[in-house]
Parts: sequence; structure tokens; C-alpha cells
Amino acid sequence: MGGATQLEEYNSAMKIAAEQQEVIARANKNKVDENNVLLADALGIADGKSIFETNCATCHGKLAEGGAGPNLTDNAWIHGGSLNEVFKSIKYGWSAKGMKAWQTDLSATQIRNVTSYIHSLQGSNPPNAKAAEGEVFQEGAAAVDSSVVVATDSTVAK
Repeated sequence: MGGATQLEEYNSAMKIAAEQQEVIARANKNKVDENNVLLADALGIADGKSIFETNCATCHGKLAEGGAGPNLTDNAWIHGGSLNEVFKSIKYGWSAKGMKAWQTDLSATQIRNVTSYIHSLQGSNPPNAKAAEGEVFQEGAAAVDSSVVVATDSTVAK
């Protein structure tokens, strides 16, 4: 018999699959969107700071303390504070509130970098910060659906 065992065949198939995943990951590393965004590294955050200062500081303040736009350093968010939600806000904007969509001016990687920079500012408490607006967001907290009504039963047997 000299053929490979089932375990050897499995391990060989797993190795090939891992190599294929690596190729796909390398090919798609810059295909970032609001569904798969992850924090940028230190260089990305530095790039995000530069982009923020050039494009966002006019409305949000040089230290993201707020101005015409909201304070981005506290834990209150008008349109959600998760990485995905902040990325989406930057990408698509909120025209009704004066926030332009940046998807035609910035690449997805640049939007990720700005999102990561904003995330890095949480709790920085800059001077003259605008009052909190929106709902408190806490990273890792379970989302609460305020439309759910829980019935209580006062006739519980004792």
C-alpha cells in the first residue's frame, strides 16, 4: 500500500487551503469597508491624524473637541461609536447634519486610518470640549434594542 494516510491527506489539504487564504488576504488587504474595518497600526493612525487635521478639524476641532460638528473624544455618539459605524459615517456622511460623504475624496484605507485616529482619541478630554451629544457607546457592550418590550407577570407562584 504506499499511499498517504487520511491524516496526511487532511494535513496536506489544510496546508494548501492556508496558502490559498494567505494569497486572498494579501490581494484584498486594501479592500476595507464598514463591514470588515479593523484598527490601523501606528503608521495608519498617524496618517489618520494628518488627514483629520486637513479635512475634519474645521468642523470637529483640531483636537476633535467639537465645533460645528460633535465632540469625537467623549463616549457619546450621534450615529454610533463602533469602528464600523464611525467608518460608515465618514464614508457616507450625514448630509442632513452637514457632514459630507468622504468616499470620493478618501480611499477606504484613508477612511480606516481616520476612523482609527478618532478611536485613539477616546477619553482624551481636550480643553474646551463641546458637550456630549447622542448616546453613550461602550466598546464591547451588548447592543440594546429599545423597541423590545419585556412583559412582567405579577402572578408568579410562590
